[in-house]
Amino acid sequence: MSYTGSTARRARRGAFTFNPNLALGSSYSTSYSGIGESPSLSSSVAGAVVRQGSVSVKEEGTLTSWVWKVKWLILKDMTLTLHKSAGETAPQQIVILLRDITSIDRTDLKPYCLLMETQDRKRYHFSLKSDEELYGWQDDIHSRSPLLGFSNPYNIVHKVHVGFDPVSGAFTGMPYQWSKLLTKSREDYAKDPQAMPTLSAPPAYHSMPSSAPPATKKHEKYYYEDGNLVLQAGDTLFRVWDGTIRRHATAFPLPTAKKPTSDENPLVLEDVSTADFERLLWILYPPVLGQCLASTSADWTAILALATKYSLSDVRDLAIRELGKLSLDPVEKIALQQMYTIDRKWAGDAFIALCTRAPALKIEEGKKLGIEMTVQVASAREKLNKWGRKPEEIKKVVAEVWGITVETPVA
Repeated sequence: MSYTGSTARRARRGAFTFNPNLALGSSYSTSYSGIGESPSLSSSVAGAVVRQGSVSVKEEGTLTSWVWKVKWLILKDMTLTLHKSAGETAPQQIVILLRDITSIDRTDLKPYCLLMETQDRKRYHFSLKSDEELYGWQDDIHSRSPLLGFSNPYNIVHKVHVGFDPVSGAFTGMPYQWSKLLTKSREDYAKDPQAMPTLSAPPAYHSMPSSAPPATKKHEKYYYEDGNLVLQAGDTLFRVWDGTIRRHATAFPLPTAKKPTSDENPLVLEDVSTADFERLLWILYPPVLGQCLASTSADWTAILALATKYSLSDVRDLAIRELGKLSLDPVEKIALQQMYTIDRKWAGDAFIALCTRAPALKIEEGKKLGIEMTVQVASAREKLNKWGRKPEEIKKVVAEVWGITVETPVA
């Protein structure tokens, strides 16, 4: 049996036992808690906390469905509960039975966001802090709900581990009996090639998904012959030195020394265009020291997106600073602030502009801002119509609605 995706991660715990009516149990230790920690395997304890941590939650179908609220989320073997404050003893506000969950998938509503749906058609959005947290919660919930129709693996024992040495072309750690069978198979194949399929080494390292277009060209500037890392963005190959990326990126999917990249087996960057990746390389590998080719909002927005995606914190901070120097449309600036979770003070001038301008928000602007922000802008405008539009009132309204302190606007 072969496993893919999150199923493969769960398969490492042992063999699957099919039981579609079984409430899925946990094999995690009761000592495990906290987002991002690695749970240890042990016997399941009824009611034990599998995972817990602080998340931002938005529940659809309620009067406050546009509001994100910080909650304490606790996952146990059969339930997922939301609490107002940290700790298992805090009062429960919402209890979700894992058997009622019909789906839990990633969504682009926020950078690290999960959408969970239940049998009663309720939808919950969970905003997390990193890919590690997101996939940790998703896997732990998925493996305990009826989504798979399988019980958790159990009694995992590794008695034999067979590897492959790409240098010698030989298998390692193989028992004598297995080796003898393979040797015999090769002899049989030599006598009669039609009798059985060829025995070959495991496939070479490929990170290219089947949907990725084949690379058709080398980048004219960022393909260094002495580089040690080959990447593919769009249909273009890039060859650079991995040292710079290793120093700055904490979430970049770099290959290991045992799986080097090449033109034939590049590291494919999914959902990254050739133009956007080139923009990122302007920062990481400037053609001239001290020179920056990025100048437009499109340039810096693309750099910000990839810096956020791969956790390049220094580059992200740079992109935010440079975007702040540009004359951005207020709606676009607030949309960027929300999408990339930038400090609201960064968009203070945009908040002031939207709540003090004469025309109301247009429908398309409201779509860009989202329901929550649109309601907040409307609330701020209503307060200013009531209190007046003097600089002191504007400053007060911005602080009340968005919780930030801005410089007193010039009258």
